[in-house]
Amino acid sequence: MTHRETAGGCGLDADTRRDMMRTEVGERKTRAGRVRGFASGLAESSPARFAILIFTGLILILTAVLALPISAADRSATPLADALFTAVSAICVTGLVTVDMATHWSTFGNVAILIGLQVGGIGVLTLANAGIAVLWR
Repeated sequence: MTHRETAGGCGLDADTRRDMMRTEVGERKTRAGRVRGFASGLAESSPARFAILIFTGLILILTAVLALPISAADRSATPLADALFTAVSAICVTGLVTVDMATHWSTFGNVAILIGLQVGGIGVLTLANAGIAVLWR
């Protein structure tokens, strides 16, 4: 078998496969390339696990934002349990809260909750699929 014949039955000649492998290795040297490679590999190997990670990540980000003092009307830090419960409720679009929405949250906190509701309404899985599509380009 010569180097120009197909290798491994994939329909590509050996030179093309070698060039593709070099490109993949070169892209992964940068931080963005490594992240793209990790996310693509995770999405390809287990889409369900990737969706759960996206869902959990969004909840944790919103929890961190709601726990900031700027999110509360009185500029004090919101207890972590209240911030987490509100974040999960917003992303899941259930509407349950442990604090009074009208008095506890500042405008910044209300906007963060609104963004969480919008992301949850669009669908976390829809956004995850859009993210996968962007990573594969």
